[in-house]
Amino acid sequence: MGVWEFLSGNEGRIHGYVHVPNIIAATPAAQVSLVCKTASNSGNTWFEVQSAAIASGASFDATLNIDSGYSVTVPSTAQNRFDILFPSGGTLATTVSGNSVLIVEVRHSGPTTTHLVEGLLRVDLS
Repeated sequence: MGVWEFLSGNEGRIHGYVHVPNIIAATPAAQVSLVCKTASNSGNTWFEVQSAAIASGASFDATLNIDSGYSVTVPSTAQNRFDILFPSGGTLATTVSGNSVLIVEVRHSGPTTTHLVEGLLRVDLS
């Protein structure tokens, strides 16, 4: 397990893969949740998430769907946790289905050094 550091004033990207469980049969209201912490005492930072779902037998060379990025005001105390939900309302631009692999790219830019602690796939089965 690691923590990824996005440096102040630089654009950073990280890619990850999430296996979507077989139990997800219908189209869920899927979102990506990022757990972050700030390395500085205040400021704003900007995040964007892109994703694509890869079904069994499909190519991983897929076009990523963009979910709107937005600016986040970080906590005023260094090392404090803050969470970001993509998209901020609704569901991902990518249709997620059971037994697929979700490619997720997190993009960061901004004047505040930020640490990505964890990325989670959230689904609403109700």
